[in-house]
Amino acid sequence: MNADEAQAVQLVGGQQLLIPFGEDAHLVWTRANGQTAAVGLIRQGNKTLNVSVDGQERVVRSLPAQKAEKLLRKLREKQKFQEFEGKLAQRGKRVGKVRVLFDETNQIAILGIASEGNAEKIAHQVRIKVKADKEDEPEDGAEPAIQATACGQASGEAVPEGVKMQPFYVPPGDGGSFEGGYEGPQICTSQWGYDYLCISRTPMISLSTTSLTVPQTFINQQTQASFVIWNSGGGRLTGTVSVPAPFSIVSGASFSLLPGQPQEVVVKFSSATPGSFSKSISISSNAGSKTVSATSVAHKVSFSPATLDFGSGLLVLREQCNKMGTCGLGTEKVGLPIEKQLTVKNEGSVSVTLTLSTSAPYKIVSVLPTLSPGQSAQVTVRFDPSESGSFTGSVQVGINGGQGNVTSSPLVGVAHKIEIEPAELNFGIVIVGTVRERKLTVKNQGVTMVALAMSTAAPFSIGSEGSFTLAPSESQDVTVRVSPTASGDLQGTVRLTTEAAFKELPVLGKAYTEEEYREILKQSILATCQATEASQGARNTYFVPGLNQDFLFYHMPCPTDEELDALFEFLMALEDQPPPDDDISSIVLEQLKDPQVRASLLAALQTLANMAKEGKTADELLDKLNELLDSDPNLQKFFQELTKTTPAIRQIGQMLSSLSTVLRAIAAATSPTGAPSIGFLIVSVGLRLLSMPAPPGLLAGDQGLAQQFIIFLGLIEAGFSNGQSAIEAVINSGHSESSRMDALITIAFTGMVAAGISVAAELTSTIRNAGLTMPLFNEFLKWIENAYKGNSLISPALVARYMGYLSNLALMFSQQDPPWERFANAIGGFIAFAALSQDGWTVHGGTGWYGFQEQVDVQVVATKQIEGRWVTVFIHVEAKLGVDEVARVARTIEDITRVAARWSNGSSEVDASTRVTVLIAFNVEPGAVDQLVATLQDKNLQTPVIILYPENGQWTARCVGDCSDKQFLDAVAAALAQALGTPYSGGSENALGQMLNILDQAMAAAEYFYGYGNPAMAWHLAFGICGNDMGCILFLAEALIREAQEECGNQPCPRPMSSPVLTERLNRKGGR
Repeated sequence: MNADEAQAVQLVGGQQLLIPFGEDAHLVWTRANGQTAAVGLIRQGNKTLNVSVDGQERVVRSLPAQKAEKLLRKLREKQKFQEFEGKLAQRGKRVGKVRVLFDETNQIAILGIASEGNAEKIAHQVRIKVKADKEDEPEDGAEPAIQATACGQASGEAVPEGVKMQPFYVPPGDGGSFEGGYEGPQICTSQWGYDYLCISRTPMISLSTTSLTVPQTFINQQTQASFVIWNSGGGRLTGTVSVPAPFSIVSGASFSLLPGQPQEVVVKFSSATPGSFSKSISISSNAGSKTVSATSVAHKVSFSPATLDFGSGLLVLREQCNKMGTCGLGTEKVGLPIEKQLTVKNEGSVSVTLTLSTSAPYKIVSVLPTLSPGQSAQVTVRFDPSESGSFTGSVQVGINGGQGNVTSSPLVGVAHKIEIEPAELNFGIVIVGTVRERKLTVKNQGVTMVALAMSTAAPFSIGSEGSFTLAPSESQDVTVRVSPTASGDLQGTVRLTTEAAFKELPVLGKAYTEEEYREILKQSILATCQATEASQGARNTYFVPGLNQDFLFYHMPCPTDEELDALFEFLMALEDQPPPDDDISSIVLEQLKDPQVRASLLAALQTLANMAKEGKTADELLDKLNELLDSDPNLQKFFQELTKTTPAIRQIGQMLSSLSTVLRAIAAATSPTGAPSIGFLIVSVGLRLLSMPAPPGLLAGDQGLAQQFIIFLGLIEAGFSNGQSAIEAVINSGHSESSRMDALITIAFTGMVAAGISVAAELTSTIRNAGLTMPLFNEFLKWIENAYKGNSLISPALVARYMGYLSNLALMFSQQDPPWERFANAIGGFIAFAALSQDGWTVHGGTGWYGFQEQVDVQVVATKQIEGRWVTVFIHVEAKLGVDEVARVARTIEDITRVAARWSNGSSEVDASTRVTVLIAFNVEPGAVDQLVATLQDKNLQTPVIILYPENGQWTARCVGDCSDKQFLDAVAAALAQALGTPYSGGSENALGQMLNILDQAMAAAEYFYGYGNPAMAWHLAFGICGNDMGCILFLAEALIREAQEECGNQPCPRPMSSPVLTERLNRKGGR
């Protein structure tokens, strides 16, 4: 290259241009600080002679590897080099391959250092003066000069800026190369990663492909694909790109490219007609023309019918029990799932393989084959909802290996949700020629209007309610009759139908003629009597099932034929009474639908409450209630309805029996000092009322039970700040009658017991540790009000389930081992259930009351989305967590975590949720939580465990187990605490005025109230607790009558039966 050619090269400040000439020499042109210089490099064996423009020469050779390693060790003793390696480490790099050149002329060692992993690219240059006689040791006091190097970097038109040039290779001997240069292949790689001809001055056009396939799609939809053009020569490449329809250029239609510079060309395909298309993409440039073939396919499909209508199906709520006897409401699908056929047709000219998808409650259950042009095929779609609603959906259709999708004709389906009670109609024994009726209730528990029809076959028939339509939450009572014409088994079904779906309920019974029934009953009495008389003698007690009622014969000797005839007439007279309805909801508190009756009852309760606050005695409360009854016809109506319904008064009687047992135990441990408290008042009045024998006659006794019940509710209003609002909410609510009755019974029982515990000086550890305190009960009353008020978010069906569970637990307190711990925790569980429901959690149920049939003590299972994630909590409640209960509670929590980790109810939210076990303790002894945490740490916990307990007026949370997801678990604990609200402070008693000492008057009206010694009442109470377990029934019946005899001073107590035969036989044999 001559001087003129060299001057023509355009350079950029500080960069180099390497121009090869000859076999063993290069020129390096540089420009720095406005000066241009040329340096010649001439290879001479294993050395290189560098000749500068001013004629200065220096000889450079490679150091052997051994000397290079020693020099590097010495360099690493220098602080400056140590800092250099430290900076490399901060960037995740370290010194890799090192090659050393030795400048013999200037006694300088030049190290070329490559970063680890890229051994051929020199990244840094280190220069250091070495000793005159030792080329592998730095001169004393010499410091290294370190700089990043741009070896192989050049710029300018001839070699564009950023080019990565091949390293100039010097034969290494034991060393290696350092200086940048150019030799070997004529191909360079640009900064964009594309190769080009380094020494070319002429642009060249290169393509990433010559055949472009654009993804297939549907008509009127678009897809895209791209290819790359780049300049593989020198100079600048310019040009344009074009393509005919149905293709078009989206971007890259024109270009101007430096050597090695690329440009992407994006091509779009969209056609209004189906078919296969192929077009040429034309590229024109200053380097010539080229073409790329573009191909794609547009498909067209159609669907039939225009609307795929699945009709409707039923979700039927019914009680289901597991093998362990735990029962809850389960959902049975009737007429579901429903499957329909959707026809898909290929309307195009090219075969197509389609992909199909849809969303719940719809599902694709068959595979669609590849469709040839004009071919149709059917795909099966399933409608399978898990909740009530009207559902509209569609099938999304895509192309296997293509892009885009089309939507099928609409899918429509309806799911109704109803509850039927009872699940089976049993008419029992029916006399031929008579008509018996039973009722079943159908309730719409869904969100759709549902039209239903009822049908059956002879000898059964449906009343006037053969067809009806229910709006959401509406219910309909249906009368089913049987009129047998001959004796024998009665078996049939009642069919409930909506559109194509139907549900059949079994109906059964047994028909006898009167003569057959008379003989069967006689034989049953004699057989049962004789079987027991041998072992029991005069204490002979036996049970005989009757037509509509069951009979307990207590201390009844075996009758003669004459006595059997008289007994049969007496029993048949009892059988002729209206049968008790198993469904209390149809009769109990039905009269409270009348607003005047509700107003009268609430006014009476408030009057009694005010008198109690003033310290009035039980006699005065009773007199006032009788006065109100005499003067208020609406209140009379309530009492008449309540006392004439056997199930209602039986339930009240069972509760009062349990309450009597509990209060007597508490009274024995009560030693009042100073001014009596409200708790002492409630216990005293309660015991006084429960000690009053009733006058002879069943009706009068039942009237007494009803009066006690109302007075107890008045005492709750007097003794608890939340009492009046809770009781008023229950009475005024639109909940079912059975739900309201269960709630009032639970309120009366729990309040009286909590008040009694508050004044007992010496309690057993079982009662004391249960935690059934007045503050807890007052909190319970608050949530009762929330559950029953009109704008509550809490499910009435679930409230009814929980109230039934609590009222049944209350009736168990007359047993030898009352469920103190279980009942107190269940009261706390209702608080948790109501609080979470009101806060928007989806409650799935709990052990013993609904929907959760695992054998672990879980009060509430609930799901909610928190911070974008679903969580399901399994809540165990301790009304009080004592130190001596830690081991038991730890075992319970461990068991719950095992169940929680695997539990599912089939919902997608639960299955996708994080499972968390939660302990809520409403009251804790000092140190109990710390001990529990320590104990749980040694357990095999399958889920995280959150412990929530009150501390300094706020809920405090502790996490045990796998708490690594701390932020989320903290959010779950915060959400639970927010739902529960501020922990109750403990103040629940109302201030009272001066109290009268009512204990001195405790027996003043003993001749009036509540007659024990009633075998019928004993039987009802025992049956409510024991079911059909005869051993249990007889034990409790004898215990009740023995207590009654003591109450009556060992004198005969009033009896409800008046049959002369029975009276004579009982007196003759000493029966009671």
